[in-house]
Amino acid sequence: MRIALARRMSRLEVTPTDAAPPMAIQHAGQMMKRRITEFASA
Repeated sequence: MRIALARRMSRLEVTPTDAAPPMAIQHAGQMMKRRITEFASA
């Protein structure tokens, strides 16, 4: 599940998620959480 979300985010990021370090994947997850919360509050 988390990998699928990370692959969606990889479109907006310069580095492909498959080759990204765990910290980058974690950062992408935080960005997704932020977008989901913004979408839910809007």
